[in-house]
Amino acid sequence: TMPVKVMADSYHYFEFEFEVNTDNTITITGYSGSDPNLEIPAEINRMPVTSIGEDAFLCCESLESIVIPDSVETIGPSAFRECHSLESITIPDSVESIGPYAFIFTALHNITIPERITSIEDSTFAYCSSLESITIPESVTSIGDRAFAYCSSLKNITIPNSVEHIGDEVFYHCESLENVVIPESVTSIGDRVFYGCTYLTSEGTLPPFNHQNPIVRDKKLVIELILVFVIILCIILCVILIIRKYKKAKKNDASNKNPDEKSERNPK
Repeated sequence: TMPVKVMADSYHYFEFEFEVNTDNTITITGYSGSDPNLEIPAEINRMPVTSIGEDAFLCCESLESIVIPDSVETIGPSAFRECHSLESITIPDSVESIGPYAFIFTALHNITIPERITSIEDSTFAYCSSLESITIPESVTSIGDRAFAYCSSLKNITIPNSVEHIGDEVFYHCESLENVVIPESVTSIGDRVFYGCTYLTSEGTLPPFNHQNPIVRDKKLVIELILVFVIILCIILCVILIIRKYKKAKKNDASNKNPDEKSERNPK
């Protein structure tokens, strides 16, 4: 969790804005520089930098790569949100939590999640259209809603056996996704997880619970719709055949009656 701040006042260290926490650690709260390749300091005024605060680097358009020191333990919500040029980031193993929306709308190509992370929060990597690969450690037990939504370059991902929960729309419109393995450890899975994954050919091992994997559910829905269409078509054809037979029978009856009527009208 984020350290409790001892004061509301912010301080500056070069282009960094920061606050001092009650345990004499530093939270980076803002950045006003334009350096494309940035390294966050491990300490400021002999106090360790342990946290990157909410919105700290929001919309830093010039930022292309960033190195986070191994003193940092938490990355706050939306910390690097809409850093559209950010292609590379080094997250140390010291990081224990990454907030929701932390890297949404960035240009990251690959990411390795630290082994202390237990949960990937909502929309953490959503709209990272350049993201091609991501490594999820065995420590992760939960993947939040839309965590990788619209990651249109993501092709393959392996979900570790530690994961128990997969939220709604996690891989929503990951149009390049070809393979994903769902382990048996998963006990709950959200809606429309793979919606719009047009190239997905393998869903891996299905988890043993009643809420069906969305891939299978969608396939079954298509099959059911086709069957309903075929049944309706058969019914229509049967009705047409019955009507034709009825008309033909009626015509035959009329033909059979006509000679009798003529003989009655014209007796010899």
